[in-house]
Amino acid sequence: MVSTETNLPEAFDPATGENILWTAPLGTETNSTPVIAPGKVIVGTNHFQPRDPRHVGRRGVLLCLDEASGRLCWQLVVPRFQDKPYLDWITGGIASDATVEGNRVYVVTNLAEVMCLDLNGQADGNDGPFLDEGRHMAPVGEEPLEVTVDAQTGEPYWKERTRGEIFGSTLVADGKVYVGTRRGNLWVFEAGTEKRILATIDLGSGMMATPTAANGGSTSPP
Repeated sequence: MVSTETNLPEAFDPATGENILWTAPLGTETNSTPVIAPGKVIVGTNHFQPRDPRHVGRRGVLLCLDEASGRLCWQLVVPRFQDKPYLDWITGGIASDATVEGNRVYVVTNLAEVMCLDLNGQADGNDGPFLDEGRHMAPVGEEPLEVTVDAQTGEPYWKERTRGEIFGSTLVADGKVYVGTRRGNLWVFEAGTEKRILATIDLGSGMMATPTAANGGSTSPP
């Protein structure tokens, strides 16, 4: 995590508000890293501090807040698994970090589905990022999948069962896709529309982190 930002505060104080522009309530458990988009802050959480009386019970929530004020711009509310509740932790929510490209927001929900949302919500004249019960429910198998989809349509190019839970994000670099599993395997795929497995490496221990690339991947001594 490296940033080119400058003039950042050395400290802040929640009690006095020193160096704090605004605060906004989230859920009771938040595992998603906030993502800053043009004028927006996007973060996943749970539904233990509901904002809309139409949604009751445990849910996953993706919040879009105004960057300047913290005001709620829109939220995506996702119901939990009904037939497989053990796949959706009780106090958990949307844990995926969102990815923003232009006016599109891509996120993996607590139903293990990839969704593409409008960054501006209903301001663009559409129905906005609202999920009714039963809509957009993608079937999910018992084993984790690594899937590559078309960013415009959401149609899958290819998929592969990794036979291990995936907690870290994938790394795409140098025409390759790297992803580790809790079973201890590091998968390396070709970053293309056709499935090609370049390697499956046994790490000997489970992996929950995201791979990191640096220094051109050289294996030669410095």
